[in-house]
Amino acid sequence: MAVMTLRPNAVGDLSQLVPVPGTGEANWEDVDEAIPDEDTTYVYTIGIAQKDWYNLPASGGAGVINSVKVYARIKSQRASDTFAIGVKTGGVEDHGPFSGSTVNYVDYSVTWVQNPDTVAAWTWADIDALQIGMVGSRPWIAEYVRFTQIYVEIDYTPPPGWTGEISGVTDPQAIQGVDKANIQSVKGVA
Repeated sequence: MAVMTLRPNAVGDLSQLVPVPGTGEANWEDVDEAIPDEDTTYVYTIGIAQKDWYNLPASGGAGVINSVKVYARIKSQRASDTFAIGVKTGGVEDHGPFSGSTVNYVDYSVTWVQNPDTVAAWTWADIDALQIGMVGSRPWIAEYVRFTQIYVEIDYTPPPGWTGEISGVTDPQAIQGVDKANIQSVKGVA
């Protein structure tokens, strides 16, 4: 088995949460870091049932997908606060609900073995069209739900003969500075 990690790289269908620091950045830029920066950058709720969806880079994946797992790092103020992380595929949204008060950030995750739109095994085309995101609600004016990080891990079985390595690199997010979405151009090979 192998695991591919994808982080937000563009705005998805909705951007309703408030970005911090709020200096003109897109919401996804405040939650895409590999190492969470807690209250340095985040998005937060200012109302009821606000959502953000984020697009992901092309996977370039091959093999059989075993599961899709979305992780998010969240904190909230009251037990009455609600939040969820989820996937959007084929126009269908599916969330894993959580709620509660956490004065510190806590990691949450939800796993999908099947695509909630087709109720069938995930395909790489599904992954390339996938959006990940979150929804948060705060019933009281002076409270918040904050999201500081979100990403997805694709657990898959590589095709036969795949070594899991390209030019000595086992996680080809970038090879020689070339994004994996442009992997055809590594070393000038088309």
